[in-house]
Amino acid sequence: MSLLHAVSPEGWLNDACLEKLYAYTSWLSRLLPSRDVPADIAITDDMLNLSAFKLQKGGEGSASLSAGDGTTLDPITEFGANPYTEEEEKSLSEIIESFNERHGTSFSREDFLRFERVTREIMDQDMTEMIRNNPADVVYGAFSQAFFQGMVKMFQNDNEMRNIVMTDKDAREQATRHFFERAQRQVWEG
Repeated sequence: MSLLHAVSPEGWLNDACLEKLYAYTSWLSRLLPSRDVPADIAITDDMLNLSAFKLQKGGEGSASLSAGDGTTLDPITEFGANPYTEEEEKSLSEIIESFNERHGTSFSREDFLRFERVTREIMDQDMTEMIRNNPADVVYGAFSQAFFQGMVKMFQNDNEMRNIVMTDKDAREQATRHFFERAQRQVWEG
């Protein structure tokens, strides 16, 4: 059992030392090389020192709903992501243009927005707190490693899906039928 699993959130109750240890080991586990992915980052002693930690109570209350309680939700304006700022849009456009020029490809904005899924998957509570409570240069390495591992996992899933779709006619037909029926419904309702 790893140290990360030995110090779990269940052990946090009223023990700030355990909370700090859990946060540190969670951060450290992201820096250590994965057995599945070759390491491309050299780990130094400076990276292993916890240089900042902030423990703050965010709030207190009940999340229970009572019968009859209701709140109108705002509609989703983009698929699972915060809207891009003008600066982020410009940066993404430059990345896509540079990537396509360098590799002779014609990837679109939507192709690159798939990486938003990777970001959502790695942004757990620990990563969120790490980014919130530390300077960018301190946390970038941990984010970079987690993001790279998330991309590798996404590409592995994509390859597995591609291989199944290319070789399993029944699975391909089932998926095609499903999306055709959705397209029909959207056309008829639109």
